[in-house]
Amino acid sequence: MLGLEDLEFVHTELTHAPVMPFLAQFRDIHETSRAAALDRVKVLAARVPAETPTA
Repeated sequence: MLGLEDLEFVHTELTHAPVMPFLAQFRDIHETSRAAALDRVKVLAARVPAETPTA
């Protein structure tokens, strides 16, 4: 038990499109997916309260 209550996975599509020549036609889709994933991570990070470690 890790104490996780609200777990959300964030992913991006076509991660190899920027480096694989045969996927070049999908680079725009990858960039759109990547931007959306980064935006979602920012929203989720803003929801996490700042915690001060107790040592």
